[in-house]
Amino acid sequence: MSTVYRLSYPRHVKKAFDLFKLIRDKLNLIVWVVDARSPILTCRYLFEFIERINYRKNLVIFVNKMDLVKDFDYKQFRKYLSDFSKVRLPIIYGCYTNCKQLYDYLQRIALRELFVNCLFVGLPNVGKSSVINCLVGRSKSEVSSKPGTTRNVKWINLSYNIRVLDSPGIVLPLEITKEEAQELINLGIINKSFII
Repeated sequence: MSTVYRLSYPRHVKKAFDLFKLIRDKLNLIVWVVDARSPILTCRYLFEFIERINYRKNLVIFVNKMDLVKDFDYKQFRKYLSDFSKVRLPIIYGCYTNCKQLYDYLQRIALRELFVNCLFVGLPNVGKSSVINCLVGRSKSEVSSKPGTTRNVKWINLSYNIRVLDSPGIVLPLEITKEEAQELINLGIINKSFII
């Protein structure tokens, strides 16, 4: 039997989470950013997050860092998502230097809804801020290879009718196996301070 740990729930994450609950009705899109090097593990808390803030609108998954993976298993990832969701979720594949498909998707939502308030969320260090910087075309969010660099939420205007909210990496106080924790540590997504 594998050792089970619990992830910490940092104060700045709880503060951001409370804000998400307050603004949930103003959001009309959530982009869950996943690391292509460990897509299932970095997507694992998506449905728990959605359930906790009681969000029922548009959701898209952006698989980031595709440039770092040679043989991505698209079929396995789709199957994983279909096991949890009754609806087929849109998935966009890219990297922080090529976000054209994601930008086009945001534009389509803006045409349909007239205005987009979009939350970028996911585990720490999956590249949320880097993707936002790519979409904006310049550095608006601080980025680092160190997990937990973004500690506050920040609205950024992408265009006159698209506004995105950068957020800290969401670490929910859920159980994780020793092997999963080690994989996230090895990829630089979390560090040992995230585990209790």
